[in-house]
Amino acid sequence: ILNGWAIEARLYAEDPSAGFLPHSGRIDVWRAPPAVRVDSGIEEGDSVTTFYDPMVAKIIAHGATREEARARLVAALKVTILLGVGHNRDFLIDLLEDDGFRRGVAATDYIEANLDRLTKRKQPGGDAALALVAATMVERPFGDLLTGWNSRGASAFPVEVALLNGEIVKAVATVSCNRVETNGANGVSAIEIESMTRNEIRYIADGRAGTAFYARCKRSVEIDASGVKERYLDLALAPADKSGAGPDCVKAPMAGAVTSVAVRAGYRVTKGQTVATIEAMKMEHQLKAPRDGVVAEVLAKVSDQVQIRATIAVLSSGE
Repeated sequence: ILNGWAIEARLYAEDPSAGFLPHSGRIDVWRAPPAVRVDSGIEEGDSVTTFYDPMVAKIIAHGATREEARARLVAALKVTILLGVGHNRDFLIDLLEDDGFRRGVAATDYIEANLDRLTKRKQPGGDAALALVAATMVERPFGDLLTGWNSRGASAFPVEVALLNGEIVKAVATVSCNRVETNGANGVSAIEIESMTRNEIRYIADGRAGTAFYARCKRSVEIDASGVKERYLDLALAPADKSGAGPDCVKAPMAGAVTSVAVRAGYRVTKGQTVATIEAMKMEHQLKAPRDGVVAEVLAKVSDQVQIRATIAVLSSGE
């Protein structure tokens, strides 16, 4: 016996803003929504390959009326988390919340006729986004909170990331116990970390509680917060490429004491050459030139205590 309404949304590993091009890659975080039917065959650690259809799940909501089913499906999609590959979740939400679909007047050509509006990329994360990025860059969690501690008080380090649209964002992050604050071109933003596990941050921003999911992979971090997913490329510690090109700065990958400096202004260096050595936690770490070039400036000396991501030396092309 037919009873009520059901609406199915198909979650695909694809990029609606790029003509629905399929995505492949490793699934880092997968959180299926509760209280609806979910048909999927994926787990965290699985890969979406180029050999099969990129559909990863069918999410189906039922209701006594069409509107009830639609609202339940929207609510379910908003708590669906998939990190590691691009996907069409936000497009599905926008389509379901679109006035034409809500009123039931959408025909088979509706998506094509409204494609630009429905596939417009959302701006990432709001004021808390950059502070969340900074929180994922703190290497040493202590229990559920961040340490951010050193003998001189709060720890500060530079944040420089690139968004998928090519925009470069720079700020200075300060970590003190469970508070993370960033100060950049768009002003100051801060969050209080309630708890932080391998892929999840519970936080308070502007007096409101929030939950963000994240996954780090080499130099990038992907964050899903406030209903928007964004991938941030960490430029502060960017390595050299195979041609010998690379960033202009040698940066400390951790906080520590400078035990040696092997160059001075005017020295010509090659990619991979040791520039300085830092000691932390009874271990020495060699800082190497990220590309070929000439040392334009040395900003640290032996016995200096430097913070994570502090600039040790600046390179020029030498041409």
